[in-house]
Amino acid sequence: MVAEHYAVYWNYVDNMNFMEKMFKYLFAHVEGLKKKVIVADKDGVEREVDFSIPWQRIDFIDLMKKDSSIDIAQFCADDENELR
Repeated sequence: MVAEHYAVYWNYVDNMNFMEKMFKYLFAHVEGLKKKVIVADKDGVEREVDFSIPWQRIDFIDLMKKDSSIDIAQFCADDENELR
C-alpha cells in the first residue's frame, strides 16, 4: 500500500495533522493493516516501526544543531559550499 498527499500552502504542522488523520482512517478501514511492522534497516538489522498516533514532532533545525553543532538557520542557499 502507498499513501501520499499534496497540499498547497500548508506548513509542516498542517501536513503532519493531515497525515495522522489519514493514517488513523486507514488503520480503521483497511482490514489487516498493522500499526506496528518489522523492517530491515540499511545494515539488515530488523527494527519495529510503530505508526501509532500521535507521532513525535521533531524540529529539523534543532535536530541538526544537536547532532552536528551546526546552526543551519544561520545559512542561506548560497552558503552550500561552506556547509559542505
